[in-house]
Amino acid sequence: MSRNLGQTHCDVCGYEKVALLEDPRPITKKEAGPYFDEFEGLDVALGWCPVCEAQYLAWVSTAKCKNALHRRESHCPDGCDYFDLSYRSSFNDEPGDDDVMLVVVGEAETVTKSEIEGNVMVNITRTVLLRKR
Repeated sequence: MSRNLGQTHCDVCGYEKVALLEDPRPITKKEAGPYFDEFEGLDVALGWCPVCEAQYLAWVSTAKCKNALHRRESHCPDGCDYFDLSYRSSFNDEPGDDDVMLVVVGEAETVTKSEIEGNVMVNITRTVLLRKR
């Protein structure tokens, strides 16, 4: 078990970008729990998946983090404004009871191909089927 997921996409449904619900701020004792001394100074923001509504704590900066293993020199190379996620209520890579309200029950991909002026365009659409937990 670790504190972070090591990714910026939704862990539940795979949606590419969890939305931030607030501006970055220092992590609180309540959020970090017994790990506050280790993560004091970590900048975070509440995060939320707009597809499945999973609740996250987005890791925005570790410049002040006391643990050298958590420090990064810059944000995500893809231009993200955060570089990692934890589940919100558990501050962990496993969700707490309040973090996931919907679960994935199936998914499908649709692939369409079209040709324009000799160029082939492939469009892949992923459909995720969700139900309440």
